[in-house]
Amino acid sequence: ILATGTSSLGDSAYFKVNHYLLAMRRILFWASVAFLLFLGLSGIQSFLSDWSLVTTVGQRVCTIGQAVFGCFGLLAGLGAMLRRRWAESATLAFAVSVGLTAGLATVVWGDAGLGTGVASGGLGILLGILLYLGISDPTRYSDQS
Repeated sequence: ILATGTSSLGDSAYFKVNHYLLAMRRILFWASVAFLLFLGLSGIQSFLSDWSLVTTVGQRVCTIGQAVFGCFGLLAGLGAMLRRRWAESATLAFAVSVGLTAGLATVVWGDAGLGTGVASGGLGILLGILLYLGISDPTRYSDQS
């Protein structure tokens, strides 16, 4: 129905549905950008506040991971706002770094078991993938690189 541009409902209904989907896509894009920027700032703020509390090697690695996903989150959010194609790669890097950091944090800071760490890491990666889907749209970017 949307691919061909014809509808059994008539042209008016087709354009209303298409307009609605476009509006929802814009909302999803800007919500994803805002969330990436928020998580980026949050990661950097957490790095700055947690660094003085580090007592183990695992906590140090996890705290550095917060800075890494914070930088990737800011880079991805700003890149998406500027309509740069590399924002998608930055968002995937954000997904991996937030997943690894989330999984490690539950183990080294929360004394949770390995299963909880794997589940937390998986949810972190899932969050990053959802944000990637929110910003990815090949017609949105102003450059080809």
